[in-house]
Amino acid sequence: MNGSTEHRRLLQLWLASCDGEVSPGELAELKLALGSDRELRQLVASVAQDVSVMERYLAGGAKSNGSDRPQRAVPTSTADKSRGRQHLATAACVLAALLLGVFVGRSTRPSNGNPEVATVIEGGANPEAPAVRLTEALHCVWSESSQYWPSETVLQKGGSVELLEGFAKFDVSSADWQATLQIEGPAAVVITSEGLPALRYGKMLVSLSDQTAVDSVAIELPYARICVTPGTELGVGAFGSVCETHVFQGVANLELLWDADFEAVNSHSSSHQRIEAGTSLVHEVADGTVRNIRQGTANRGVFDTAAFMRGGPLVITQPYVEEVIQSAPFAYWRFEDATGGLIQNEMQDQYHLHVHGGVTVTGLAGNRYAYFSPDEPANGPRYLSTAEPISSALLADYCIEMWVNPSHYQTSTLTGVMVPEKRIPRRPSDFKHGLLIELGGFSGGSRLMRPKRIRYLHRSLDPDVDGASLFTSSNYAVRQWQHIVCNRIGELARVYVNGVKVGEDECATPLEEGQIAVVGQLANTRVERCFCGKIDELAIYDHALPPEEIQSHFAAAEAFHSDSPTPTSRIDRN
Repeated sequence: MNGSTEHRRLLQLWLASCDGEVSPGELAELKLALGSDRELRQLVASVAQDVSVMERYLAGGAKSNGSDRPQRAVPTSTADKSRGRQHLATAACVLAALLLGVFVGRSTRPSNGNPEVATVIEGGANPEAPAVRLTEALHCVWSESSQYWPSETVLQKGGSVELLEGFAKFDVSSADWQATLQIEGPAAVVITSEGLPALRYGKMLVSLSDQTAVDSVAIELPYARICVTPGTELGVGAFGSVCETHVFQGVANLELLWDADFEAVNSHSSSHQRIEAGTSLVHEVADGTVRNIRQGTANRGVFDTAAFMRGGPLVITQPYVEEVIQSAPFAYWRFEDATGGLIQNEMQDQYHLHVHGGVTVTGLAGNRYAYFSPDEPANGPRYLSTAEPISSALLADYCIEMWVNPSHYQTSTLTGVMVPEKRIPRRPSDFKHGLLIELGGFSGGSRLMRPKRIRYLHRSLDPDVDGASLFTSSNYAVRQWQHIVCNRIGELARVYVNGVKVGEDECATPLEEGQIAVVGQLANTRVERCFCGKIDELAIYDHALPPEEIQSHFAAAEAFHSDSPTPTSRIDRN
């Protein structure tokens, strides 16, 4: 048997192992091959590092009906998976996931009293497979779906689900241990033949109960094994060649299964790492070898909206307010009060924002903001809007400035200018938006959105007249405040994030009159593209702001406290 044929066989075996369809002997053979065959590791690693293939696959795989409600994924059978793997993009996506896929559920006991080396008890030793039950789904968009997941759904063996956006929580119960899992889209979960959940890619928050009959439970990666003790809470993220482990409570012991050419950061052996509570480790794979490992501070905000401000709070200083007022916006909403369902325009007695649905104003006095909670499903309208049209002030140059803190990667509208709808339009040609500033997630079609990018749309209401639809060159941040400015000057549209220009396009089309401002969802009649997170200091100008003025505004606000943990996630950059 030549080398290429053997590599194909091992890759097929690897694919089957992700679905839990290999025997313990085959799994041992696979691990031995990966440990000894550098070319095989390089082959798989090269596929895994093509994250763009996975993102294009995810973005194109959604069947979204525009609803913000949790949508149900169609379980994929083993036969369907085999047919689907014939498609090159799908195969590349799956292989990328396999390299850094996470597998939860094997219980371990210490070997020779050494807590850093554990002997795995194979799933067959426990005749009762764990029950995996979906307990909560918030703002979820599932791939290949048009229906909803009911609460208390039990995931079956051999099935798989792909979460494009939102948060899903699961309870996992076996005779020996219990755990709760939370995944955040984009992520994929497969239920193996042992009934165990496997995270192929994405982010997962794990909490192992301290009431267990085992010494530890293993979270396995193809090149590492993480053994966690009862009572441990940790987050694991995996995309492409990068994997992160953050321990929030308890202790995790990591054992590398692949070659490594770096020095240990906190142990006597480079193949074993002990991760204490409050710390994190980042691993990177290159050419089939673990080449880099870095220690940092554990940051729960990378994995969970419960720790929402992972980058620190936004502090609006008096110099910031004075600079904005000096720049002369015709509308400036500070979100300090919503008495009577109105958010006052600080500049004049018109263009006040009307509150619709469950939008709240919260925070400390002087630093309050509009809050679109991610902890509640958007079952009805939840937005802000002006009663009067504002587009007459935007017919030539203009600027829209705001601070934004999204709860997660999402397909949502931050703000727009549109002809108010009296009823839900039946045809896309009836949509009357002149301007949209939106966040791209993984559920919007590639013609409309780009995953993790900001979209700035400026167009005529005449469908036969071209406009501008541009996307930022870099990702927006999640659970972190950022300063966003959309500037139209002459025949150019530009986007600035944190004072830096990140997008530009030609924009010769003027806006028409008669359009109101809508904040937090696509339109006043449609519960679609609903934003989850925080918005503050929204200002609209009837003139463009020069770059130096935009940079000065950004510098005048204290976006992060020095004593707050800074974002440490590498997986969000992919």
